[in-house]
Amino acid sequence: MVILQLVQAFLVGGCLCALFQLIVTVTHWNPQYVLIGSISLGAILMPFGVMGILEAVGGAGAIATFMDAGAAFAGTLVAGFTAGNWMAFIIIFCVVVLQIPLGIFAGALYAKLHPQEFEGEFQAAETAPAEI
Repeated sequence: MVILQLVQAFLVGGCLCALFQLIVTVTHWNPQYVLIGSISLGAILMPFGVMGILEAVGGAGAIATFMDAGAAFAGTLVAGFTAGNWMAFIIIFCVVVLQIPLGIFAGALYAKLHPQEFEGEFQAAETAPAEI
């Protein structure tokens, strides 16, 4: 029985990862966009019960994906709104609001620590004549 659960988790998680890798390969989108899309997809599919089915079939294979993060956000909001508890909304809003400045700081720090990766990116803007 445990072997069957492991195989199911491997198949579900592997299929989800293969799907998102295929999206990256075919569309040539940045992996960051696909990551945000997978989180959003999990939030969209959660109210329709699709994430529950994936978790029931795949167990940890579905829970370990980023789709489950979106489903967790959506589930928390739905539970909070149906119970009349606005605290869930306030907590998620604060987490999201805190993530934006942390992301900006992390990006700026990365650019400062790895300037060789950004050589020539801003050179055209700096050397171009100012337009009036």
